[in-house]
Amino acid sequence: MKNRSSILVILLLISLPLLAQKKPRDIIFIVDELRTAWDIEALKMESYEGMKTYCHSKTYRKEILDLLRQIHHYDTTLYFTVTDKYDTNADPAAKETLDDIVTLETDYTNKKFVAFLKNECEKVIHIEKNLAKKDSGGFDKDIAALEDELILYIDAVTERVDLVDEHIHHLKELDPTALEVPKEKNEGTGF
Repeated sequence: MKNRSSILVILLLISLPLLAQKKPRDIIFIVDELRTAWDIEALKMESYEGMKTYCHSKTYRKEILDLLRQIHHYDTTLYFTVTDKYDTNADPAAKETLDDIVTLETDYTNKKFVAFLKNECEKVIHIEKNLAKKDSGGFDKDIAALEDELILYIDAVTERVDLVDEHIHHLKELDPTALEVPKEKNEGTGF
């Protein structure tokens, strides 16, 4: 876990100058920002302690759900943009992007993610009750099982977000004007 955190920090430090050069209305800039924010939060949420924070902090839970809504919003925006721009020439990179967006938007919807997290919170509460007993033992196994489930699911979401982000960089090379977000869709996002 420490190695992953270190690698993420190094990648963030390397990418900051690149992010500063991008235009705020550029969907690549927006998706890069969302990807970075998600990668940071995903690392936290893959642990028992991170899930405890999510389960017990209404503010943190709201931040995570807002981030997920923004990711889905821009994936949908990107989907329609790529569909409009590349329907006529059947570009393979556009097809891959669309496929990855569809997977993210169908297999990992906000509703499914919230249901998953609610189920994990029930497990956190169960572990906390057993931890209070101290005699029950087995809570280390329960924590390990919880973290294994979290890692599998959250890594799958992270992989989809990362793939979409990687694809759009390639699409931008094909048509630099294709991925600019209309002004009204960018307002109020904070990015």
